[in-house]
Amino acid sequence: MDYDLQRLGTREFEHLTQSIAIKVFGSAVKVFGDGPDGGREATFRGAVDYPQPGTAGKWNGYGVIQAKFRSRPTTTSQDSNWFIGQIRAELELWKDKKSQRVKKGELPDYLLFTTNVYLSSIPEAGGIDKADAVIAEYANEIGLKGWDVWSGDQLNRYLGIFANIRRNYMGFITPGDVLAQIVDLLGGNAADLNESLALHAAKDLGASRWVRLNQAGSPTNDRLTLSDIGVDLPAVHNRRQKVPRMIEHIIDHGDQVLRPSSSTGGKHLVIVAGPGQGKTTLTQLLCQTYRVALLADRPTHTLGPAGTVFASTKERLAALEIQLPKCRRWPITIGLSEFGDAVAEKPDLDLLRFVAQQFNKRAGTDVTPWQLKSWLREWPWLLVLDGLDEVAHPTVRDDVDQRIQEFLTEAASVDADLLVVATTRPQGYNDEFSPEFFDHYVLRHLTSQEAMRYGHELAHVRHHDDPDHESVIVQRVDQAASDENTAYLMRTPLQITIMTLLLEQRAGVPPTRFRLFDSYYDTIYRREIAKPGVDADLLNEHKNDIDALHEKVALLLQANAERSGDAEAALPVTELEELAVRRMQDEGAAAEQAKKLASRIVDAATRRLVLLAPVIRDHVGYDVRSLQEFMAARAITTGPDSEVAQRLELLAPANHWRNTWLLAVGRVFADREHLRQDVVGILDSIDLNSELSRLVTPGALLAVDLLEDGVARRTPRFQRQIAKRALAALNYPPSSIHGFLAEQLIPTFEDSELLGMVRLELERAVNSTDWRLASSIVLLSRWQQTSNNMTAWARTQLRAAEEKLTASIDGAAAAAIKLLTAGAEWTISADPERLFELLGQEIKAAEDNTEHAILSFEFGSRLANISQSATKDGWLVSTIRGVLQDSTSPHQDALDLARLSEKLMIRDWPVAALLRDVARQWLSQQPVAIAVADLLEGT
Repeated sequence: MDYDLQRLGTREFEHLTQSIAIKVFGSAVKVFGDGPDGGREATFRGAVDYPQPGTAGKWNGYGVIQAKFRSRPTTTSQDSNWFIGQIRAELELWKDKKSQRVKKGELPDYLLFTTNVYLSSIPEAGGIDKADAVIAEYANEIGLKGWDVWSGDQLNRYLGIFANIRRNYMGFITPGDVLAQIVDLLGGNAADLNESLALHAAKDLGASRWVRLNQAGSPTNDRLTLSDIGVDLPAVHNRRQKVPRMIEHIIDHGDQVLRPSSSTGGKHLVIVAGPGQGKTTLTQLLCQTYRVALLADRPTHTLGPAGTVFASTKERLAALEIQLPKCRRWPITIGLSEFGDAVAEKPDLDLLRFVAQQFNKRAGTDVTPWQLKSWLREWPWLLVLDGLDEVAHPTVRDDVDQRIQEFLTEAASVDADLLVVATTRPQGYNDEFSPEFFDHYVLRHLTSQEAMRYGHELAHVRHHDDPDHESVIVQRVDQAASDENTAYLMRTPLQITIMTLLLEQRAGVPPTRFRLFDSYYDTIYRREIAKPGVDADLLNEHKNDIDALHEKVALLLQANAERSGDAEAALPVTELEELAVRRMQDEGAAAEQAKKLASRIVDAATRRLVLLAPVIRDHVGYDVRSLQEFMAARAITTGPDSEVAQRLELLAPANHWRNTWLLAVGRVFADREHLRQDVVGILDSIDLNSELSRLVTPGALLAVDLLEDGVARRTPRFQRQIAKRALAALNYPPSSIHGFLAEQLIPTFEDSELLGMVRLELERAVNSTDWRLASSIVLLSRWQQTSNNMTAWARTQLRAAEEKLTASIDGAAAAAIKLLTAGAEWTISADPERLFELLGQEIKAAEDNTEHAILSFEFGSRLANISQSATKDGWLVSTIRGVLQDSTSPHQDALDLARLSEKLMIRDWPVAALLRDVARQWLSQQPVAIAVADLLEGT
């Protein structure tokens, strides 16, 4: 078979050359990594059994192997001329005694050139003989004893012989229609998958074409597709390394062999992003890109209706300048909320079996987990694990985490070429995806220019047939994105989409995030009423009832997600009907009339009722989770002042409710100003709920989130109170929280009173001898790199803090803080040896029953027993959290971890940060839906 070597690209062609060289020449070969190689992909030294077996035919000396890859081969003649030119250039460098490779290295006895181009074997006139002649010209001057050339033909022969190497590169080099050749390529169990895989890829391509925020409010009911408005998004790696285009970055990362046995290795990826930032849509477009690559050589007529989606998606990718992957990984997306519900129902369910279930549901086939495991062993995969943050129940979350670890272990056992891309919100995320195996990327907020560009695209897609109206919308989008008072509401794709839809009808823009969502709902409602039909009459006559049902459904779905097995945000239509009947009866409707009205509402919801829509069979829900959270926030802030304040206080510590809580506070600041001081007071009161709360101070973290949300931007008095409460985070050991706090405080420095308060708190921290000293360095290091009225002052304070800190802690802890200040939040971890040394001391103290013991003997012993497996496998944090979750007294044990953290000296800050974060995370995951029990009574 003639393999498609062109797909490899320069990097993987070099790796292929190295692999074949090792197979041909043996262990004498030494390979070199990516980057400047001094004219070498690999070398060997000593005797090798090449080119002829036996002593007389062996090369014996120092040999250099060089790979020459031509990205766009043309004709054999032109390719030969290019290759010969490449050879001559290399030989000139070897000939030049002044070249760096000669001065710093040694001249080779043997040279081997490899290339992906095909060379003619015609005597004298062919490329092979011409290349041989060129090398011979330089042989005496360089001192060559022997040389050879491996062109495309020779490499194909080697790939035919070396099955393991061929298997490693199958995703790149298989020519033509990949899925049609599975029987010939793979054999065994995987060979039976060819039709199933093709069917699955085509159906997934068609089903995944829609964006989530689509049909609602469109005058023509046109739904927006990824091929209309799909975009690549910018991210930041460890908060400093900019990644302008995340999809492009992932594809480049995936265009290498990622088998554990490969020298290149490579980590999986986690995309961390807040509500509405587009992480799910981004991975949706990523998978569509891989589906297009996988189906690219398949006859179009075999795709059915998906052929149109294939063509439009390919066209959109070209417009976005996204190159199709060279390595045609098989893409599959798993919603972790759905997987969590399945695990809660069947505790023995593993991830591979769930993938098989999802595969069969889509393709209508009966593929077994064993067949998929064969496919995993033989072919490269892209596995997207979407929405860890949607798995709210702590036990289920730990179970999901464990299943993912087990799957990765299973994949490694078959040397799988697997790339996992996971997504999560930052709230409640605690390194479930171990930094040892996952690189973390944070989607950054869009700039004003990026927001305008996206808004322009939306306006064009929706109104290209009305250029004048499109122009008006574009002008309004540009004005909103340029105004600092509204630009912060256009930082995510969801916000820009909503803002653009609003600007179709109005010139002014909402001033807060809550008002943005509220105006969107009102606009969509009015548009739905304007459409002809019986649904419009229903909406017009029963707006209060429809509003109440939207809020009740959202609140119910949000509360249900805290329960084991209910993370998937969908409500059975039978329950919706019960809610509707009860609402109508509460409003005084007779039983029969209530049933009729409820039936009409349910019937409308099965098509679309404003924001409620069918999500799965016989279930309704919200297309976008942020809209569900907005409606839940409206429910929470409806009722007497005392009840609203109590709900907000009870919900405040919970990560699962964080976005809902922030939106609810936004409504308070917008509509119930008399409650603003009570809400800000919650930041203090929630830290007094228990001793654990006092030690992990959730109020300070909540204050940081409020700063980021901008809820008090227009009320300096409250903004100062929130900022002061956020600065209490300085009492934490250094962590990523402090980098986030530093960024959120920067926009507040224009307030001179607030600036003075911040400087005073930081001066106190610098002059302290506790955690505040170490944590202040993280903030100051960020500020001294900015250009504002804090820069020079921060630089001076930073020098003083670093001098003082260096004298207080050991070199390793100081180096870790340096990494933290550089932005490497997800690379900092506690030294396991030091952690278990401290645990050993605690166990001894507990065993001796001394007054200094903090941890119980039982809990301390269980923690100590995880040391070997957890540190070896890189899952230390999640394993500790699992031990805590399985404890018979988790609250007490979480409290003891926080107490131990408090006890540690500043030199042990990495261990202290780990223990405190585990305790804080446990507290933030505790179900709090009881806070809205009065609103859910009877449901």
